[in-house]
Amino acid sequence: MNGCGSDTNDITVRQLGASAAERAAVLDLLDGWPFRDGRRGRVFFARYLDSDPSYQPENSWVAESDGRLISYVQIFPRRLRARGDAVPAGGIGSVFTQPEFRRRGIAERLLAAAVTDLRDRGFELSMLLATRLDWYGRLGWRPWSARKWRLVAASDDVGSVAPEIEPFEPTRDLAAVRRLAVEYGRERDGTVVRNERDWQGSLALAGDPDELFWVVRRGELVRAYLRFADLDGRWQALEWGRAPDDPEPLASLFAAAAGHVRTEGGSSLEIPVAVEAGVAEALGRLGLEVHERQWKSASPPPTWMLRVLRPGDVAVRFGLDPALDEIALLERVLPKQRFSFWPADRF
Repeated sequence: MNGCGSDTNDITVRQLGASAAERAAVLDLLDGWPFRDGRRGRVFFARYLDSDPSYQPENSWVAESDGRLISYVQIFPRRLRARGDAVPAGGIGSVFTQPEFRRRGIAERLLAAAVTDLRDRGFELSMLLATRLDWYGRLGWRPWSARKWRLVAASDDVGSVAPEIEPFEPTRDLAAVRRLAVEYGRERDGTVVRNERDWQGSLALAGDPDELFWVVRRGELVRAYLRFADLDGRWQALEWGRAPDDPEPLASLFAAAAGHVRTEGGSSLEIPVAVEAGVAEALGRLGLEVHERQWKSASPPPTWMLRVLRPGDVAVRFGLDPALDEIALLERVLPKQRFSFWPADRF
């Protein structure tokens, strides 16, 4: 789409302009986001304008009324790993509408414009993180990830930091971590395929705002890494990886993280993706267990949702029957039981 505005009922939907005034207006709008801990929305969302490597004004769609921005949607271009390929996907985030303009279909118009734009630019998939599953479901996205696990210590003496665990230092460790991530990620469909620029963006955006990033080094070799952070009051693993022949270093990192969480007053470390059997066994030897988290409230946990934007292109890419419906395509390309989007790539 060319970014020209469309005007209906005095609401104009358009792409964001490139001026400093436009950027400031977006942050003024997002400053109304209701953070429970009292944070300012403009401070939180500025990082997605300043630090996401894919940010361009044309990746933001806005609605305005009488010259004032009233609704916003940001596109986050990503490449998702699927069956050995890197599929262009458009993430959707920072969806917000001024309270007095809600329930008028404005956000739906913005999302429709963003989806048309993504299709026109060749993006084959779209994804977003939501709790309003019914609402986004009516607009075309499908829940694709809701299971989560907890790392539970059997006793208080679990979790001392082993001497081989060190803080991640980008200059020293990033190349080795990137190699581990590529090798480990081959078995995890749904992870983001990152280049150097994407890695820098992930390091800037993963925490809330900070993360802990630890590695296990044996000699000159990095054998495993773990990223975790306190996100909205819950300690969560953001990403991990390990050498293929040895689960023990990653288990050691998880044990140390569990100890840190308890020191900080947390009850457990949430794990967004199932760990493989070898790591689970190694954790057991260290006195830790992985339990599926049970949700006590009726409201759903934040869930990743997917949709196919260009079904014909997806079918051709993977040699599938073009007559398959969207859910069947997703099940073949990114099966739910293998879907492994890292929170380190959240938006």
